[in-house]
Formats: sequence, structure tokens, C-alpha cells
Amino acid sequence: MSCASEPQLTGYKYGGGTDGGRIRTCIEEDIVNKWWKFHSYNSIVNIAIPGYKDLCVLTGKNGILFWNEEESWGAYQDNWDWYCSDIDTMKVVDTDTGENYSVQIFGKDYQGCYDIDITVAGIAIRGDMCPCDDPLEE
Repeated sequence: MSCASEPQLTGYKYGGGTDGGRIRTCIEEDIVNKWWKFHSYNSIVNIAIPGYKDLCVLTGKNGILFWNEEESWGAYQDNWDWYCSDIDTMKVVDTDTGENYSVQIFGKDYQGCYDIDITVAGIAIRGDMCPCDDPLEE
């Protein structure tokens, strides 16, 4: 029996899923056009990019809005494309540079957070993506 830090099965984090019968976890209407906060379990990423922990992100089909909760400012970028490439993986593409991010979605917990694995240039980063309140709503 081997022990690995990465999950071997995809599917809902709570409730199962098998290699042969993957559960659909990438549902665009549940993710796109909603506010999210990203958290990494990788301490190197947390140190290298410390500001992202203060950001809520509104994902859009052809853009992204970053909102810094701490400092109350935002920035819109229209060079991002988000889509499900298969039943449990979302592709995020920087249309300016052509860089692709692969987000494997392992499941969703009872607080609405998705357990994810982001792969960039062959490097995998485990973390989660949790809902944010809409900072622009009064």
C-alpha cells in the first residue's frame, strides 16, 4: 500500500467517485460569473505571491475582475477565458500570452469550497476556491 499526498481519485471530495466513473465537478454555470477567493496549501506560493490572499475574483467568460478586500480597489482584465475542458477540469487561458492553467476540481464541501489542483507549466499547486460575498453589492 502506498501513501501519496495527491488524491488518486477524482469526484466529489465528500461522497465518492472512482477512476472509471468520475463525477462531474466542472459545471461552468456554478463557477463562471461568481466571486471566488483562492487559497493555496503551498507555502512557497503563499510567500511568492502574498497579495492574492486579499483578492476576491469574479470569473467571467471573457474576463476577470480582481477585488482587493483589504484596500477596497479592483482591476478588470479582459484577456482571460474560462471553460470546462472535461467533466472535472476547468481551463483558464490568458488570451494575451497563450498561457494555459488547468484547474482539476476534486469536489465541493458543505461550505461551497472546491478542492482544486492548479497546474501551470507542469507545476501542480493544491488549494481551494471558496465563495466570496459580492464586494460591489451594497
